[in-house]
Amino acid sequence: MELSKSRRLAAVLLLALFTLAIDQASKVWATQHLANQPPHTYLAVLTLTYTQNFGGWGSLGAHWNDWARNCVFLILPTFFLIGLVVHTVNN
Repeated sequence: MELSKSRRLAAVLLLALFTLAIDQASKVWATQHLANQPPHTYLAVLTLTYTQNFGGWGSLGAHWNDWARNCVFLILPTFFLIGLVVHTVNN
């Protein structure tokens, strides 16, 4: 069963919004419950420690200037996502 272009677009957009919402909600939760606190251990196997990373994976870009960091982590992904939406609609 093939989905129409509008349904595919809606599915991609909903998935992207859901992912963004969960990501942001987890960051808000961590800031409210873990910041300025000792590490929290659950069931003796999971330890949550609050830390901030101003770069990307592995602190990539943490010491870059704001312009470079914005280009790599905001502008390029935005163009990629726009291309993904265009591809989804057209195929």
